[in-house]
Amino acid sequence: EAGLASSLQVGIDTLRAMPQPVDGAWIVLGDQPRLRAETMLELARAAARARPADRPVVIPRYDEPGPRNPVLLLRPAWPWVDELEGDHGLGPLIEQRPDQVQEVSIEGAMPDIDTPDDLARLEKEPPSKP
Repeated sequence: EAGLASSLQVGIDTLRAMPQPVDGAWIVLGDQPRLRAETMLELARAAARARPADRPVVIPRYDEPGPRNPVLLLRPAWPWVDELEGDHGLGPLIEQRPDQVQEVSIEGAMPDIDTPDDLARLEKEPPSKP
């Protein structure tokens, strides 16, 4: 009922309360069944090579336009989540702060599945290359 922002805040607050510090959080959507483990590994590798305080948000840039998920939100960017309200995710904040975002080129596309028809169409398409 409180919207997407509250879900993100609950997740980040839970990580903040962990007894052992956590360096980052994955923001992964449930309506993207073609998410590949290799995509997440590429984002994690890029984050490991960078200075987290400089670019604490790591996102994919796919060959084809579409959603830019998953998002690897490193600890220095967690306060961004505190700014969210209602049914809004990180998209607008990412757009406002491109200097703090590291984009990683990822081959293929990330289709967004919102309806049974979307899923039926996706099932007929071959997966993009890993």
